Amino acid sequence: MPDFWSFLKKRKKSKVPSWWYAHLEACENRWAPSMPLQDAPVVVLDTETTGLNVHRDRIRSIGAIHIRYPVLLTDTFFERQFPVASEMDRGVIVHQILPHRGQSELAIGLKATVDFIGSRIIVGHHIAFDGKMLERALSQHFQCRVKLPNPLVDTAYLAQRLFPRHPMQRPWSLDELCQHLSIPAYERHTAAGDAFATGLVYLKLVGRLSETRSLRLKDILSPPRKPWGL
Repeated sequence: MPDFWSFLKKRKKSKVPSWWYAHLEACENRWAPSMPLQDAPVVVLDTETTGLNVHRDRIRSIGAIHIRYPVLLTDTFFERQFPVASEMDRGVIVHQILPHRGQSELAIGLKATVDFIGSRIIVGHHIAFDGKMLERALSQHFQCRVKLPNPLVDTAYLAQRLFPRHPMQRPWSLDELCQHLSIPAYERHTAAGDAFATGLVYLKLVGRLSETRSLRLKDILSPPRKPWGL
């Protein structure tokens, strides 16, 4: 099977813009598993979508914020809304984002998002879903398969390590974790609000995990992503 780089380099430049190649190069060999956690640059990411089907639904908005451990950098808030189809759907009910409120032209919004992520580790609650949705948006726009090179850290996975639940129980939700960790609600069910809450959850979880030993990047990385379909 040809590797991802070889496949991507065969694509025409008209399909894949130079800024995506620059992102891949910036991320290449960027992270060592033994890197002390305080040296690992982090971005917290959340997507609000039209639904939960990664093959059919689309991104409505993206929220993100940077962390310089152990500080959540509140002056780095990032949010973009994207145009979607005009029909009403479940995403409108949950996130209260009307279809006509998509503000960013797709190409500009995707580039801005990737630029904001940069060569950082991506943290999120059930981040595999958000990562897959972003990959799908990029793949459709570039007209070729795209995979994010950034490592993913899932706060749901960290929570399970600290507060184990039986396999028959559903995983910790973000709302439950916020309540359990005494984190106040802030514009929940918006991309920016959920990214902010997830950032606080991440810092509290990592703080507890690091009480007994110094953490390295390998200690918090999520398990490899499974083939998708929700």
